[in-house]
Order: sequence, then C-alpha cells, then structure tokens
Amino acid sequence: MRRRIMEAVGAVPLLAQPGRAGLGVFLSLLQDRLPVYAASMAEALGRPGRRSVRENLTLAARATVDFYGEVLPAQAAVLASPEQTAGLRQLTRAGDLGPHHAERMVADYLEAERRFGRVSPEVDALAVAHLLLGGCLGYVFNAVLQGREDLPGAAEYTAAMVRALDLGL
Repeated sequence: MRRRIMEAVGAVPLLAQPGRAGLGVFLSLLQDRLPVYAASMAEALGRPGRRSVRENLTLAARATVDFYGEVLPAQAAVLASPEQTAGLRQLTRAGDLGPHHAERMVADYLEAERRFGRVSPEVDALAVAHLLLGGCLGYVFNAVLQGREDLPGAAEYTAAMVRALDLGL
C-alpha cells in the first residue's frame, strides 16, 4: 500500500505547485499511517473463523477510528481547498487508493465468515462494511468537531456499533 501511495505521489507533479503544502502534509501522513492501518485490518480480518465475528469487526472498527483520528484533521485541510481536493482526487484515482479497499476487506471477511456459517446468508456484506466504516468516520468527525467530552470512548462506541449490526448471529 505504501508503495502505491508513493508511486501515485511521484506520478503527478502536484506537490511542487503553489498552494499544495496541505496536500503534501496529508500524503506524508498517509505514507506513515496507512501501512499501520492496513496491518491492523489484516490482523483483525485476515483469518476468518478465529475469534468471534463481533470481536474481529470491533477490532477492525477500532483500527478505523484510530486511523481516521490521525489523518482526518490533515485531510480536512485538503478538502477545504477545491484545488487540493481535485489534486487528491487525481492522485487517489491514479493510484487506485481510497476507503473502498477497507470496505472490500470487511465485506470479503464477512463473506468468508458466511462460508463458515458464522454470518447469515441474508446479510449484505458490502452494506455492513459501508455502515461499519462510515460509522467510524462519523465518530471521528464528531470527535474532531465537538471534542470527545460528550462522546463515548472509542472502545465503547465501536463495540456498541458492532453489536447493533444485524449479522444474523
């Protein structure tokens, strides 16, 4: 993953342009934090049948909250600028980067657990992945916007969110 980010950054000369400093900071942060996130997701979801489905999803959700907690403020600075947003979009498309990889990882995990009989055949695995990871992003957004004082802790939030998912368990 880190190699793909670096290749995408090298393929488009955006960082040398005026007004791109925020994008450079965000991409540097991604280069540092994305491999940690990918490894955490692989550990949580990489071996279906190990631990409970809810425990694995909770670990994945917690890794997602931690990742977005580290990168969202820098990403928000990029998204505040239409030019930098366009540059980021260009880089993510060129490098096939984006949150769809994490969503696919969760969906693939749920499909594997379905084959073990640990997830109901009626569960839409990709929809569950969208809900789970989108909920994590929403939690981090609210924490950044409002502060964490009025929010449950990340561990409590992620566990409650996973319990709320209908997995047919």
